[in-house]
Amino acid sequence: MNVLKELNKITKKSLKSLKFLEHPSIRIVLIVMLVLYISNIVKPVNRMVSAIVREDIIRLIVVIVIVLVGMQDMLLALLLGLALVVSVSVQENLTDEEENVKKENVKEEKLTYTTNTVNTKNNVIGVSDDDNNSALVNNNDDKLPNENFRNYF
Repeated sequence: MNVLKELNKITKKSLKSLKFLEHPSIRIVLIVMLVLYISNIVKPVNRMVSAIVREDIIRLIVVIVIVLVGMQDMLLALLLGLALVVSVSVQENLTDEEENVKKENVKEEKLTYTTNTVNTKNNVIGVSDDDNNSALVNNNDDKLPNENFRNYF
């Protein structure tokens, strides 16, 4: 019985703390702000809030706030719930984009490593880019092919 009395006291105190939602101007401002946030018009704010909502404890606090606001104003609770869903989806999209960027960076590093390895192998053998170009284009038309071959070694 003591637990129920304590819960009733907490509920009454929380409803008293939400009395500011009864003012029409404050309520309208909150509704407009939440609608703008949910519609993704202000993307930098969405990314900032999504970074904050990344933590599980913050999500739990937001759900508790949604329940408390729901006791006073169902419309605001619904909009807060939608805002939470939007924040989580934006956060997931950001992490997917970060993973794609990391994958692209790894591919570029592998390509650079492969290109450097091929160039290193050519230099070890003693073939330079100039030698490769001259082998493709025969600048010495008067020499026989055997003489060009001897010049490489």
